[in-house]
Amino acid sequence: MATPRREAKILIIDNDGGSRFELNHMLQRLGVETIETASDGQEGLAKIAAGDYDLVFMDWVMRELNGHGLTQLRRDGCTVPIVATTANAILGDLKTRLAAGIDDYLSKPLLFANVDAVLRKALA
Repeated sequence: MATPRREAKILIIDNDGGSRFELNHMLQRLGVETIETASDGQEGLAKIAAGDYDLVFMDWVMRELNGHGLTQLRRDGCTVPIVATTANAILGDLKTRLAAGIDDYLSKPLLFANVDAVLRKALA
């Protein structure tokens, strides 16, 4: 059953405050009411373990724990959809990310229409 946007619980993990703010604002405009953020991978892992999220947006390149480390969640039984956000949208690298357990990706700078499409797909 689809999760209505206003009821969805979404986590944004990104070490760049401006990127977190931008995505948070877009999600609010798209009708999402429950949005939490984490400023690094370690904090993100702790929040995922403690929370019940419908979707996680995660920057692929972070200092303490990058996207490769977070994909370990898949091997640990995490089933929440994960969307990687990245400024390095190289085709081969994206295929590696998807193979590592990422459900989808968005290239930075983020476009409102692309965030809407990913949100629609993830909550279907």
